[in-house]
Amino acid sequence: MAKRCHPLNARAGQAATPRTSPRVTVGVRALRATGPVRERVDRTLQHLFVHQLHHRGQAHALLLASGVAPPQLDEFFLAQDEPLRRAELRALGIDEQEVWGTDL
Repeated sequence: MAKRCHPLNARAGQAATPRTSPRVTVGVRALRATGPVRERVDRTLQHLFVHQLHHRGQAHALLLASGVAPPQLDEFFLAQDEPLRRAELRALGIDEQEVWGTDL
């Protein structure tokens, strides 16, 4: 039986193929304030990942500066880290098996 995963995980996995794949060098249309532009998939993904890290760092610094203890910002997605996320996912009503499918 094929391993089932969440559709968004499947799409991200398809997009993040090795750089030798023509899929990462094709252009995508991005809507900007000045109008639509074309960018390569690999450059767009790189920008999104780095930009997301930038904002997580900003949030962490702002919380620290305000005297609020920042939450855990590392994401525990490896199978071995399941105990670290179990309580939080349960509180959010998220079923691990539904998100990731069956384990290895």
